[in-house]
Amino acid sequence: MKTSIFYLVLILVIAGCSETPSLKNKSSEIFTDNEQFTNPDESESSNSVAFLSPDLQRFLVTSAPADDITIISDKAGIFVGPDSIQIEQLKNDLGEEDFYTVADDNNYYESEARDFLEQKYIKVVYPKTQYLRFKTSTGKEYIFDTKSKANRGWLTILFNPKKESPIIVSLADIDFNFESYFTDK
Repeated sequence: MKTSIFYLVLILVIAGCSETPSLKNKSSEIFTDNEQFTNPDESESSNSVAFLSPDLQRFLVTSAPADDITIISDKAGIFVGPDSIQIEQLKNDLGEEDFYTVADDNNYYESEARDFLEQKYIKVVYPKTQYLRFKTSTGKEYIFDTKSKANRGWLTILFNPKKESPIIVSLADIDFNFESYFTDK
């Protein structure tokens, strides 16, 4: 009897560890890119962005056209959506049916996140420009390229000027991300 239970548990563990192709796996491949940030405009000796998360680093640039920047200096939740070129690429990568499933899921979670942020009196921003300039209360500024190769779809950013930098967050965990980022500790 004990041997049967052992083999049953072993089979369940092995089955649970095996990867099955699914929409979740596909979307994580599309929206998560673990490349390291390399900014060609900065010398290798510079470590001015070394403390930033790798997710954020992949979006930073050193300059942008003045007429294509949204300045963000207050607490905010920023929602960036794919442009028409990114949408076509996503349809090709995911397949049209899976793309619409992912888009529908994103719309739901974005709506929930927007409502949550508004209830917390956090400004919600849907930028119309390619670049975002984040200004912290300590004088640090970051220029964020929403069309970076790292952005393969939808993106949610939280910004608190009292913090060192903005953060990229998951829509599904907006309440946890909010509490850990906006709470002054």
